[in-house]
Amino acid sequence: MFITASWFPELKNYLGLRGVSPVWRDKPAYYFWIDGSPCVFSLELGHAESEMGLVEEFIYCDFLVRAFPFRNTDLYSGFSEHEKRALSGPIFDGSNTPCFERLEDLNKNFFIVSRIDWLYGKSGSWGLFSLNALDLHVTRRDDCRAVLRKVPSWQISLPLFDILNSLYALYSKQKPRRARLVSKSGLEYVVTSVGEIKSVENAAIKNLELTSLFIDENGSGEIEALGLFETKLAGCPEEIVFDLTFQPTDGPDKGLILPGSEKEIGRKWWTIDATNFNSSMICPCGCNHD
Repeated sequence: MFITASWFPELKNYLGLRGVSPVWRDKPAYYFWIDGSPCVFSLELGHAESEMGLVEEFIYCDFLVRAFPFRNTDLYSGFSEHEKRALSGPIFDGSNTPCFERLEDLNKNFFIVSRIDWLYGKSGSWGLFSLNALDLHVTRRDDCRAVLRKVPSWQISLPLFDILNSLYALYSKQKPRRARLVSKSGLEYVVTSVGEIKSVENAAIKNLELTSLFIDENGSGEIEALGLFETKLAGCPEEIVFDLTFQPTDGPDKGLILPGSEKEIGRKWWTIDATNFNSSMICPCGCNHD
């Protein structure tokens, strides 16, 4: 789904997706270049496992999202000095992503902004996505309270989440059936005098989670999917910002207006499954061979 998206120029233009590149390592990972985004995104699989649900077996995957900011953007100034030095050093190349040969040299704690979970039934009849991010990802020193990092993780992660849902809707031919945004008190990260990092609750920061659910037209996975969707609410969120239910006949006016976003997302989730795109590839391996 991710790799083949780069084969269709019309699709990339339609989504505002400039490019997708796989990262050849043990665990699946991809880089995304998105129009208007002040960074290159890295989507890296954390782990995947299968579980038995009420009706069928389903797959659970969690992905770590990193943002590599462009140095001529406002976003760049919010990252830590250590991250900025890494961007300017030999680890990164002209694509604003780490060189393949230097991937292992990148500090695993750098550039993290959010997490995306993906659950889907083995039958292929439904898919559930969840974006979890702090509205502000703050790291400060414990001794003098100097802010070391202040990144709007929620805002910058939304375009990637929007495109992932759009790609799923295209390839699965499914439409959204539920969407829910919940908010909880967030936290900030504190670096102690001995260099340890600990998390501290901060009610001024919000921990936001957006969950979307897609089900096929015949509703064969509806019982399983809706049950898992409700399970995502476990943990008693402090606030349900919205909880929306859609019908298969709903139109494209159902875009989602989200806090911290300058524009709505999701408008294409309802229409992209009916759109045809022509591939620019001339061989099954996906290479242009120009």
